Amino acid sequence: MKRTFEIVPGKSVGPIAFGMTQKEVRAVLGRSGHTFEKTPLESSPAESFDSVGLIVHYSPGVKKVVAIEVSPPGVAILRGRDLLGMNAKQLRKHLEGRLLDYDAGFTAVDELLSAYCPEEYLRKTAQVESVCFAASADQLAS
Repeated sequence: MKRTFEIVPGKSVGPIAFGMTQKEVRAVLGRSGHTFEKTPLESSPAESFDSVGLIVHYSPGVKKVVAIEVSPPGVAILRGRDLLGMNAKQLRKHLEGRLLDYDAGFTAVDELLSAYCPEEYLRKTAQVESVCFAASADQLAS
């Protein structure tokens, strides 16, 4: 099911706000497909809501939302534009501030956003496959 999520950088992705508990997220989105650790080196749990295209990352222990990843079938809207409908070059132009490249995409520091474009380092027309938004440093401290 396609679901649209309006992005408010550093605050929320659709109805999911940074700092919400896992219980609050489940009250909004329902039960997830599964909870997992994204990499073997992580101690932070993530929860996949595949039917709406979200992965919600929680802090260890208290399990509060610290990052939210959107991929199809989800639709991520920032300043009126569908981020997942863009290629890497278009998204870079749409974002404001400092951009940091990495091998599979780039991070927009001021927007607290990382874009996953696996072919980004080879060609700027690579399709954006997912975007991940992080909580601000103030939110992580509380």
